[in-house]
Amino acid sequence: MIELKIEFSKHAKQRMIEREIKFEYIQETIEFPGYTIKNNGKTEAHKSIGNKNLKVVYINEHNFINVVTVIWK
Repeated sequence: MIELKIEFSKHAKQRMIEREIKFEYIQETIEFPGYTIKNNGKTEAHKSIGNKNLKVVYINEHNFINVVTVIWK
């Protein structure tokens, strides 16, 4: 399995804290999404975790994933 290098924008870090979203949830959503939507160069990965749905918006750069924001839906 390839190790993903994941970086977070300042905004995404703030949202992780405010919304109590663990790194592991984000990594799992990126690696094994329920579904994805491509939109203006960004990818929205969606996954059900427990009784909530997590949306991770990221940009797939050359050598890493740049997480823009994270949202419970």
